Amino acid sequence: NTQLISTVDDWGKSLTQVAEKAVLSAIEKNPETTQATCTTVGDNPVIKALHREYGVDIRLLSAADVANPKLFPKERELLDAYLYNAENGLPQSDNVQKLNDTLLVYNAPLAPTDLLCQKCFEHQQTSLVVWRILFNKKDVINKIDVKKLQ
Repeated sequence: NTQLISTVDDWGKSLTQVAEKAVLSAIEKNPETTQATCTTVGDNPVIKALHREYGVDIRLLSAADVANPKLFPKERELLDAYLYNAENGLPQSDNVQKLNDTLLVYNAPLAPTDLLCQKCFEHQQTSLVVWRILFNKKDVINKIDVKKLQ
């Protein structure tokens, strides 16, 4: 279990860096489609490749997602905590949470000065942008086992 959490944390950190570069590159190439690019990051070719490779769902969440019924209740609670911290100028940090027996979520909040915050969600009352990567426990374990065999 500790190795699983550690692996998801490591992969989450790496995947968010790759995803952020891909989204910023897409925005730079087509600035007129910035809002669409930000709300549909899963359509980005690089992020689609990460989905195929790791079996993950990658999204950008904002303050509006605190009330998103499509998210797990625990995710909405976490977003609410991130929003509270953002409203009160408190430090933010990434984390891994177990959602149920099969799913883990990695969240990485972005600083208000981050380019994605400024470009994607510039009209928010409170600047809150969080990378959300949903991992299937089975896929992570299988990938760990494959790496051990190599």
